Amino acid sequence: MLIGYYVDQQGDGHRNRALQIAQQLNCDVVGFGTIAQLDGWPGRWNRLADDTSGLIVDPSAGGVFHWAPLRHEGHRQRMGVVAVELAAGLDAMVVDSSTEVAALSRLMGVPTVLVAMRAHEHDRAQHRAFDLTNLIIATWP
Repeated sequence: MLIGYYVDQQGDGHRNRALQIAQQLNCDVVGFGTIAQLDGWPGRWNRLADDTSGLIVDPSAGGVFHWAPLRHEGHRQRMGVVAVELAAGLDAMVVDSSTEVAALSRLMGVPTVLVAMRAHEHDRAQHRAFDLTNLIIATWP
């Protein structure tokens, strides 16, 4: 089994949680993130391009997404790397946390797991991510 794991670049919580979960999966885990590979990561790591600098045009598509800027090369590269790995045969994709990566995973027919946060945004885009996933992980009692 080969599982993908997208790690949001904002905050240590995403990184720490991702490492703890990935190490418990007992399989190879292909990581994705703007951050450098985490020490102890159980598999390959794809360092993604930055998509927060430069000209940012309509990143939310009117509230449909959280971050999908138009004509942004960094964003295009990020999503392209994820798409290539999904097409290569990931058995599942864990997403912590990106509505856009959850949507891409589902569109490519890969079972998708969303890692929820207690203070998750409860907006249109976040509801869409919950609707698209096959499983939700909540890491609190």
